[in-house]
Amino acid sequence: MSKARPIRVAATATPAGIEPVVVPGSPTSTATARRLRMAGFSAEEAGNLVAHLSGLRVARKAWTVGEVDRLLFLRSMVQSGRIEP
Repeated sequence: MSKARPIRVAATATPAGIEPVVVPGSPTSTATARRLRMAGFSAEEAGNLVAHLSGLRVARKAWTVGEVDRLLFLRSMVQSGRIEP
């Protein structure tokens, strides 16, 4: 049996709190979810944890990594002023 390695997640401190360093569309959230799955988490648990690490609230239905990526993409578009909320 192999030992599980700890999973590292980067975050930066801001005046408003902690801002996760997750770039939409990057392999970061997918890679994090994959490592969580390899560590024994279910797909739903991994998706919810990635969502939480990305600053999204817990939902009644489990988040998928694809949903998290899409929301992060839209968030970045709004923050950059490319689309209106």
